Amino acid sequence: MTNVKPERAGNRLKRFLVFVKTRMYFRRKASVKNFCFNEQGAVSLYLILIVVPIFLFCSVFIDFARIKAAENQAENAVKTGLRSTLSAYSPALQPYGLFALEADPDQSKQLFGKVVRGNLSERADPNTFRYIDTAMTPGSEQLLAMYTLANHQVMKQQILEEMKYRAPVQFGLEITDKFTSTGVTSQMKSAARFAAQAEKAEKLLEKRDKALDEAWDAFVKIRTKAGTDYPFYDTGLSQLNELSGRVGIHTVDEVTQMINDGKARLQKWNDRLRSINHSIRSLADAGEGAIEEIRELRKEKADLQADIDDLQQKIADWEQLLKDVLEYAKLLAALKLKSANDYEQLSGLLAQFNEELAKAKKANEELNAELRKGREEGASGNLAADEVFAHIYGMGAQDFDDYASKAAAVVALFGGLKSQLQSVVFFTADDYAGTSEANRQYLAKVNELYAEQNPKESARNRNKTQASAGQKEQRSKAQKYLDQALKAMGGCGVISGDPFSSMYARLQGGDDGFFQRYMLINGQQAAVPLMEETDLDNADKAGKTAMKLIDGLADLLTAARDDMYMNEFALGKFSYRTYGIEKDSSGNVKNTLVLSAPETHPLSNQEVEYIIYGSNSCAGNYGKAYAELFAIRLAIGTIESLMEPQNELLNVGSPLLVFLAAVAEGAVKAQADMIRLLDGEAVPLSAKIGKGFTLYYKDYLRLFLLLHGRDKVMLSRMQALLQLNTGFDLRAKATYVQGSATMSVKLWFMPGLMRAIGPLGVHGCIPAGNRCEFVKTAYLAY
Repeated sequence: MTNVKPERAGNRLKRFLVFVKTRMYFRRKASVKNFCFNEQGAVSLYLILIVVPIFLFCSVFIDFARIKAAENQAENAVKTGLRSTLSAYSPALQPYGLFALEADPDQSKQLFGKVVRGNLSERADPNTFRYIDTAMTPGSEQLLAMYTLANHQVMKQQILEEMKYRAPVQFGLEITDKFTSTGVTSQMKSAARFAAQAEKAEKLLEKRDKALDEAWDAFVKIRTKAGTDYPFYDTGLSQLNELSGRVGIHTVDEVTQMINDGKARLQKWNDRLRSINHSIRSLADAGEGAIEEIRELRKEKADLQADIDDLQQKIADWEQLLKDVLEYAKLLAALKLKSANDYEQLSGLLAQFNEELAKAKKANEELNAELRKGREEGASGNLAADEVFAHIYGMGAQDFDDYASKAAAVVALFGGLKSQLQSVVFFTADDYAGTSEANRQYLAKVNELYAEQNPKESARNRNKTQASAGQKEQRSKAQKYLDQALKAMGGCGVISGDPFSSMYARLQGGDDGFFQRYMLINGQQAAVPLMEETDLDNADKAGKTAMKLIDGLADLLTAARDDMYMNEFALGKFSYRTYGIEKDSSGNVKNTLVLSAPETHPLSNQEVEYIIYGSNSCAGNYGKAYAELFAIRLAIGTIESLMEPQNELLNVGSPLLVFLAAVAEGAVKAQADMIRLLDGEAVPLSAKIGKGFTLYYKDYLRLFLLLHGRDKVMLSRMQALLQLNTGFDLRAKATYVQGSATMSVKLWFMPGLMRAIGPLGVHGCIPAGNRCEFVKTAYLAY
């Protein structure tokens, strides 16, 4: 049959229908005229008019049904082709529970096309009747790999499918449930709370004690100054009182004037005396006749001499008075000046005292608030170490207020002495009595406060010294075990040397490393922020790190479960430090039969550690795992010690001392436990809590996977290990494919009519000659 365009076929059909209608019209007109004379052909024409549409409908329906049947057959064939294609999975990835195409794209495409053709009816015996003869257009098959194992979502989905039926997940849940049901999690939270509160309380104690020490130093300086000031003022006031008694109300000018007047009078008298002496000598030369006159002159001379002597004595007294007045003025000015300077110094010391005391009071309030908070939070806890908070050297707000007011009273008393001196113009006996009493009270008050406060300061300092010495001793005790742990972190343990540097270079080698490549493929930053280091340098840092670790772990153990599928996949498919040497309760090495054969992996006995920590060396990954494992064991040992602390440590009243002593005991136990764990033995979680609950090294890795689990990072590292172990670039390992092919089926009736009704959407094929073509597409994933 020749190809005819659908438009032309439609026009022919229309012309045929117009012809039939015209014939029927003229026949009706003729039948009116010849009805009674001729009825031949009427039934035949009627049957033709009925049968033709029915035939057309049936033919279209039959081809339509055949097309739909062919489409269904083609769809099944394409899906079968996809299933057959996916059946050629990679045998190297299957032991990991992962499925991806093994063959390259061309081979997979050929397999797909072969299977599709083999499932079409055209392959049937040509001598038999075939209702449909579905055929695939040669070369039309297409196979597109849409997703690969390099995709995190695809990888994770396959891991979940693999692991949701596996018993190890239940084992992992059993471990977390045991942590909770045995009370270990509760104790971990209590210990972490105690450590945090002990650190805060100790810092506030140190802050308070430092401020109190500074305040006490300022007060001691006030007392020392009072001890030196008192005798000075006592002597000075006594001298001033004595001078005041001699000086009276005289002033320097007044006494000076008196002296000057006396000296002028004395000069006149001396001149008169010389005149009398001259007259006496002259009369004596005159002879005896002047005896009476000489007698009179001598009497006058004697009287004048007596007056001169008396005036000289007065002048001398006045000069001494002037000295006394000057000394009085000088001493009074010196006392005023010194009292002003001393008061300024005392005020400065008091301000320093008050400033430090205010700091101490604030720190004490914060400390009391923290202790109240600790009592409220620890009400349901069962750590005996909490008792230490009740032995902390306590101070109330009233203690600080009394201390401050009494110190202020000391300075106020001296201020009264200073004020009295400053107001003095003429120092009287009353002034002396007032100032002397103020000076005495000043000394008495400062000594009274010193006598009252010194025992308190001594007791506080004794506690502080005892706590400091105890802390130093416990730090020293723990340090040797921490040093051993630090040394053990530096090597690869069961493996001598590091023959894996080239493998780590491939895993982590710059921008082209496997890990970085898979991170970038999934839209993640290749540079991963470093995990916080487990600091075991000293007891303080180790204890803090251990408590922080178990606090975060306790939160995860009570909340997180979904991530365990990923964690168990890592532990079940890859190797770790004690893989192959773990021992049962009888001390025999346990058999390990795993399809992925971790013992044959090139990065032997360290893959899980790499997944968790991502270091670029064996020593780096082992070291970090060792540090965290030691920290966990240190935390458990610390908890046990906090449950039964020594009473003598509690009585010191230093939470940090109790905590450091627990850390020291925990370090001893942790070091012994580490040897057994790395030797493949199971170690009881605790001798006091969770009895009978033992854990292997592998179980701790479970906890670390849970603690540090970051999906994107862990998946990328597992993908990198898969590429290292299998040699396959997972970007080429498809797990989700799309297959399509162009099919055709032979039309039995009127292809032109089928083309005409094609635009109506009745069928989905495109007529091509005497066949009708259509495309079938299907999707399938592992």
